[in-house]
Amino acid sequence: MSNEAHVGGKADAPEMSATSNLFALAATVTTMQRLLGRRETDGGLVPAEAQMIGLAVDRARVEVHEVAALLAGLPENPAGTQRDGIATLLKATDDLEVILDALADAVGRMTK
Repeated sequence: MSNEAHVGGKADAPEMSATSNLFALAATVTTMQRLLGRRETDGGLVPAEAQMIGLAVDRARVEVHEVAALLAGLPENPAGTQRDGIATLLKATDDLEVILDALADAVGRMTK
């Protein structure tokens, strides 16, 4: 390994950024799960929670876009074994977009 990798040089920047974005996405999803689990005595969501869920959905959307951009920017190596995995991860980010759209729609209807 080069010293650049050990000191956090440019060689590690994309990997660290991707890891950071994935951790941020996981934290956002965990936050949404906790918010959705909080209820009023009548079983409804606490009103402020819907707004917080909306913010979490917005943030998750940004994080998904960042992860997808990082994946799409990886160099293609036709002989590489990672190509199928990257395609699967890109498909997963598309699926997450659909889920986030549905969550945003549901939250939007709750706050009206």
